[in-house]
Amino acid sequence: MKVDLSGTWKFSIDNFGNMNSPETDDSNWADIYVPMRWDNQGYGDFDGIAWYHKRFSLPESLKGRELYLVLGKIDDFDKVYLNGEKIGEVEDLPGYSRFHQDRAWQLYRIYKIPSDLLRNKNLISVEVRDIGWNGGIYEGPVGIITGDEVKALKENIQRYSNGDDDSWQSILRNLLHLFD
Repeated sequence: MKVDLSGTWKFSIDNFGNMNSPETDDSNWADIYVPMRWDNQGYGDFDGIAWYHKRFSLPESLKGRELYLVLGKIDDFDKVYLNGEKIGEVEDLPGYSRFHQDRAWQLYRIYKIPSDLLRNKNLISVEVRDIGWNGGIYEGPVGIITGDEVKALKENIQRYSNGDDDSWQSILRNLLHLFD
């Protein structure tokens, strides 16, 4: 990771106002560790919508480069914002999804970062909707990588996806379409 975003994030299960706005005061939100299920951090009975915030500074060496936000795996669905603008999502689409909607929680989230959204100081906001059982940003890696590193990650996913489980193969194929 060029910028490692694992560690302590701000977390709220209260939904009020414009939760993805950089002006949202998250100073009183709970601290939560990412990546780890929220169920293991005091929210074991919670199913629904929760918000994660992470503020970070962009190193000078990354300015002007093609960058991607890697959020690992999220249980179940997510909407991801950078400085208040949505940059990606995996959603529940009843009756249709290019992903198997009952397996969205197994997908790695990797979103291209529009270069015009990056500032010296930035806010990542992640709305996570858990529909049952475990929830949260639960498996890494979590951070920012370059376009070349995305290609290497894609190759690793393909290399390790040669098992016999057809459903897993299908999930990985769908995930790889996110990179195209």
